[in-house]
Amino acid sequence: MKDKIFTKVIFSLFIMMFGFSRPLFATDFNQACRVLKAERPVSGNFIQKRFIAASGRTLKASGVFTASSEEILWETQKPFKNTLKITAEKIIQTDAKGNSLILDGKENQTFALISKMMATLFSGNQKELEEYFEVSFSEGEKDSWIMQLKPKDSSISSVMDLIELCGNDRFMTSMKSLQKNGDYLLYEFQNQNEK
Repeated sequence: MKDKIFTKVIFSLFIMMFGFSRPLFATDFNQACRVLKAERPVSGNFIQKRFIAASGRTLKASGVFTASSEEILWETQKPFKNTLKITAEKIIQTDAKGNSLILDGKENQTFALISKMMATLFSGNQKELEEYFEVSFSEGEKDSWIMQLKPKDSSISSVMDLIELCGNDRFMTSMKSLQKNGDYLLYEFQNQNEK
């Protein structure tokens, strides 16, 4: 359960820092760094696909999200209802029965490191970003872009091998986390709107 929360937290922090609705299409990484600043909140739908290498199964979930520079709210609707609220200080997961699990960033060094890494993303500072990640940026098909981030920190890279972000000139369209054991978590974002 903590691995699922950890992975979702990392993704959510990336969304908080990269955001969904900024014109990220750029011909090179330097240009992308200049637009990594939060703008208006964005909401939409998500489809989550979790591939489990050991069993060869893919588990699917779906719901709605709201993302801003202050917080991310994931509301999973299928197959089970739950809510995950992530801020810079806390993570609160609430199940369908109203039971909550609270993780405080002040008590967790890994979470504090992730927050620092995300602050670097939010600043758009290429030098600092490259301090935490090996970065690969390329143009995709039809005015799309692909950014791959390989964590340099051993506590993060021991769990996560690579994060791949894809988008177009308006929104991030997908986010994929490849884990060391062959598992991956893919989010596809749909029906996005700026608030």
